[in-house]
Amino acid sequence: IVSESTHTRHLRAAPPSHTRGASAMETVLPHPALGTKLAYLDEIRCPDDEERFKEFAESGTPCVLRGLASQWPFVLQRSPAPNSAASATPPAPPPAGGLGAELRRRMGSRTCRVSFEPGPTLFGFDVPEGWSAPALGDRCPDEVVEVAEDGNGQPRLVNPGRLSMPFASFWEACEGKCRGGSSSSKSVARVRNEPYDLEEQDLAVAQSHHGPSDAPFDVPLRVLERFALYCVEDAKDWPQDVLDSLSAEDPAASLLPAWRPRLAERRLWMSAGGPAPAPPSAEAEAPDAKAPGAGGAGAGATAAITAGFHWDHMQNIHVVLSGAKEFFLLPPLAAPALHATRFCQQAQWHLRPDGVATLEAMQSCESSSDYAVVALNEDYATNSSRCSAMQEVWAEHQPLWSVLRAGDAIYIPPGWWHSVRTWQPRLAEQGVPFSLSVNFWYTLTDDAAAAHRSKLFTLQVLSCQRAMVGNPLTHLEKFWAKLEAQGCRSDAWARYDDSLRREGTADSPRRDSEGYEWAD
Repeated sequence: IVSESTHTRHLRAAPPSHTRGASAMETVLPHPALGTKLAYLDEIRCPDDEERFKEFAESGTPCVLRGLASQWPFVLQRSPAPNSAASATPPAPPPAGGLGAELRRRMGSRTCRVSFEPGPTLFGFDVPEGWSAPALGDRCPDEVVEVAEDGNGQPRLVNPGRLSMPFASFWEACEGKCRGGSSSSKSVARVRNEPYDLEEQDLAVAQSHHGPSDAPFDVPLRVLERFALYCVEDAKDWPQDVLDSLSAEDPAASLLPAWRPRLAERRLWMSAGGPAPAPPSAEAEAPDAKAPGAGGAGAGATAAITAGFHWDHMQNIHVVLSGAKEFFLLPPLAAPALHATRFCQQAQWHLRPDGVATLEAMQSCESSSDYAVVALNEDYATNSSRCSAMQEVWAEHQPLWSVLRAGDAIYIPPGWWHSVRTWQPRLAEQGVPFSLSVNFWYTLTDDAAAAHRSKLFTLQVLSCQRAMVGNPLTHLEKFWAKLEAQGCRSDAWARYDDSLRREGTADSPRRDSEGYEWAD
C-alpha cells in the first residue's frame, strides 16, 4: 500500500516483480480509464543484467531498462529525483552553468516546430455523442462514408497545432509553465502556424508560399504557457557535440551490437507537461512509481500531457534524460479493444494573433499513424460505451505499465500499442524546464521482420477495416497494391480477399491464426 497523491488516489498497487517468468504483478485496482488491472512491465537492471535484453528483443517482448543512461553526461550532471531507480552512484558536480544552460545557448536561435494542444491529450478523437464502434465480428460496411463537414457522425482525429518559433522562445514558455505562469505580458514569441497534412519534403515549399493568415506574428509567452507544448526534433539536425552531451552512445552498443548498423533515426522529445500552468507545488504531483492515475479532468490533468495509443513499424528504445514519463502498452492483437485506424477525418488547432486557438478541418483523411478512440484521459464508462470489445480483449491481453525517470529507458517492439504520458518536470529537476528524452529507431533484421510480419500485416488490415471515412475494401485494395509493388505474393491477397468478402471482417484476429499464415 502506498501513500496517495492527487494523481494516484484512484489506485493502490502491489510492488512490481523484477524476475522474468514469475507470476505477473499488477495494480490492486483497475485503471480508471481502462477498467482492468495493469501488469508491471518486466525490468532489466543496467548494466548488470544487460545480456538479458537479447531474450526480450528476440521474443518481441517490451521491457524497462532501469539505469541504462545513468552514466550519460546529461543525467550525471543532474540531481536524481526522489525514489529514482536510475543509479545508486552519486552524480558528478555539474559543470559551470550546467549542460542545460549550454543547450539553451547553443540552440536558442534555432527555429523549431512546437506542437501545442489546449487539452490533455495529443492525437485524441473528437467523438460524437452516442457513437459506438461496431461489435466484434460485424461485417465490413460496403457503403462509402462520404467526407463531409459535419463528419457524418464519425469520430474526428484532433491533431495538435504546430508553431514554428525560436528554440529560445519554447524554452522561455516552458520556464513560465514550471514557475506557474510568471512570464511578463511584454515577453513575446515570433511564431507561425504550420500545417500537419504536408509531407516533410513539401514543408519548405509551403513555408515559402504562406498566405496572409499564415504570416508570422507575435504572441505573448503567457498565452503559450496556457497550452501543452511539445517540441520534437530530428537529431540529425542538431550539432554532433550537442548530441554527445545528451546521449553518450547508441544504446545498441551495449544491448545488442547487431542493431547498430540499423539505427534509422533519433528524435528528441521535449515537453513541460499539460495545458495551463501547474502550481509551483507540482513536485508533489509527479506520478507514483507504484500507482498510475487516470490523469483526467478530475485528477489534476494539467500536470501531464498524454499521447494517444499508436504503434510503430521499427524497434524503439526510448531513453528518458530528465523529468518523468508513464508508458502504457498493449500487444498488437489487443487492437480490437482500442478501435484504431488511420482513415478518418482530421482537424488541427490553429493559433490566431489574438491568442485564441481554433479547430480547423484538414484536407487529409489519412493520418500518418493508427490512433485509438479509447483514451487514457477518458473514464472507463466512456471508453467502454464507445468500444464494447474492451473487456472481452482484456480477458486475454492485459495492459502493461511503468514509470520512467532520468536514466531509465524502455524497449517497445514493432506493432505494440503505446500511450505515453509526459509529466511537468519536478522543481528539483529543472536543469532544463521540460522533460527531455531521446528515442532510437532501428530497422528490423531479417529474422525480426519474419517474426513480426504477420502481426504488422494484421494491424494494417484492421486499420483499413476500422476506417471511419472511405470504403474499407478500397483501403484494403490500395494497401495490397503497395505490398505487391514490393514483391509480395499475389495469391496471399487473393485468399484473404476472398475470405474477407465471404466472411466479413476479422476484427478479432486472435481467433483466426490462418490469417497470419496468409501474411507470411
